[in-house]
Amino acid sequence: KGYASDITRSWPVDGKFSEAQAEIYQIVLDSQLAAIDECRVGRPYDAPHEAARRVLAEGLIGLGLTNQSLEEALDPENGDLKKWYMHNTGHWLGIDVHDVGVYSPNGEKRLFEEGMVITVEPGLYFGAWRPDVDCPERYANIGIRIEDDVLITKEGPDVLSSDCPKTIANIEEIVG
Repeated sequence: KGYASDITRSWPVDGKFSEAQAEIYQIVLDSQLAAIDECRVGRPYDAPHEAARRVLAEGLIGLGLTNQSLEEALDPENGDLKKWYMHNTGHWLGIDVHDVGVYSPNGEKRLFEEGMVITVEPGLYFGAWRPDVDCPERYANIGIRIEDDVLITKEGPDVLSSDCPKTIANIEEIVG
């Protein structure tokens, strides 16, 4: 009926995630699942983003990629998370891939309503385009994004793209 979709999957080109790739992939997947859980009627538009950011920052701390506390890593000005995660977690989806819609009417975060559709697409990117950012060699040039389309319903989030595999085992099974 003319509606758009927008999904992303990252996979290892040789069919199997390296240990480092799997570590980053699992952090991104965990952050996406936390963000999807926030896609509920009455929750603010930025709730999925904040949930994803928290899990991503916790993952970076767990890997030793930052010595900052969780609160410091999440700081929008000086936090280490922004070194490897530089975009929002989602956007409206409808007739256009980046559909129209107000994110903050009257300066307040818009609340999710039944029938809205949003993408949920956290990622971590350890690329050569950021020579000013130090990271261990094992993570150099790894970029992971996992994106799904989510319908807001009274019963909770409905992942419209749920048939697209996204666990490490599922990805390796179809790619390998």
